[in-house]
Amino acid sequence: MTFLLLLLLAGVSGWVEPALHPVVAARTSQVELAQAMEFPRVLWGGRKENKVYLEMAAPIDDRQADELQRRGFTNLYRLRFPPRDIDLAAFGGVNAIAVEGDGTLVGVADPRRQGCAVAATR
Repeated sequence: MTFLLLLLLAGVSGWVEPALHPVVAARTSQVELAQAMEFPRVLWGGRKENKVYLEMAAPIDDRQADELQRRGFTNLYRLRFPPRDIDLAAFGGVNAIAVEGDGTLVGVADPRRQGCAVAATR
């Protein structure tokens, strides 16, 4: 898969990683770009902020979040769906256009942003 275009929206903390995560997942694993885009995101705010951000979407659930707290990650932000638009800002967003090995164009929009990809017709 070769990427032609990536439109990244960094999170409020300037994180680009959450937006890049689906692209990296699609490049390095056997999942389709659309499936990788739907993976929930988990972010750590670093030593300065010492906060863990979780998108509460399968397979991430309250049991796993509670276990993180039990292990000492007590400052958790749990983003539940459907979120308010402002709450999505921490996680950034991504839209991508890629070319499959057979030349097929694939467009994917971040489902968290009510995005959709539409193919051009001749």
